[in-house]
Amino acid sequence: MDKTMQSELSQFVLWFGENTQIPADVRRMVVGEYLSTAELSPETAELVDRWLAFLEYESKQKMDELAADYQTFNVLAEAEENPETSFAGSVLHQAETEMMRVALKFKNEFEQMKKQRLAAAESDEHLEELAEVQALKNKL
Repeated sequence: MDKTMQSELSQFVLWFGENTQIPADVRRMVVGEYLSTAELSPETAELVDRWLAFLEYESKQKMDELAADYQTFNVLAEAEENPETSFAGSVLHQAETEMMRVALKFKNEFEQMKKQRLAAAESDEHLEELAEVQALKNKL
């Protein structure tokens, strides 16, 4: 094996030995074999290959999850930018609706109270007029 291949294999074994996604006993076995023989047996190479395939599968799964999360985030961000679909817009709309409801209730109560006071005032005026008429009748 030439020096370049030996150096690349050495770097690979170091990386493999430090990868915490691979069980410690597998890492120890591969690094131990490399340190004792300066190469990897075909069986060990096959084991390493299976672990690399597993790591590739895991990486693809995580990439798919991240892509889905990214897509969801983009949809939510677009919805938040639209005043009709944003959470802030929804809260603002609810607040406006509630303020309008309270204002209309106050206006209706005020108008009702105003009518009651006008009716009471008219009733008082009518009673005063009746009293004046009665007083005039009594004088005659």
